[in-house]
Amino acid sequence: MLFRVTNDTTERAYVHSDITAGDMTCIVYLSQHSDRYGTGFYRHKETGALFMRPLNELAKDTQAFDKLKAEINDSSAAYWEEIEFVQGKYNRAVLFTSHRWHRRFPEHGFGSDIDSGRMIWIGHFKNGQLP
Repeated sequence: MLFRVTNDTTERAYVHSDITAGDMTCIVYLSQHSDRYGTGFYRHKETGALFMRPLNELAKDTQAFDKLKAEINDSSAAYWEEIEFVQGKYNRAVLFTSHRWHRRFPEHGFGSDIDSGRMIWIGHFKNGQLP
């Protein structure tokens, strides 16, 4: 579990999954902003996948795995289609399967410090319990 603040200087967000962190992810939005912010959920255009396959399965085909890593690094509309968006309203929680493709929005956050940035609490749970 952790608190995170993202600002306009934070590294760019990538479409990713939290597959290595646990079975479920919970995000609680802790800042109040009038701008559009939250979490987008994605479909991989080529495969139609909404979820990342287990890493041990992906590692069996190194060429396909390297291609997927490049598409994650690019994270553009050429490879990913946003299919759902959860608006980051203060004190709203979103709970989802950790291997689901997602990305924070905005890509770099906003504000310049802890008081003006995008603040969240994020927790990962394994088998319905804390890891």
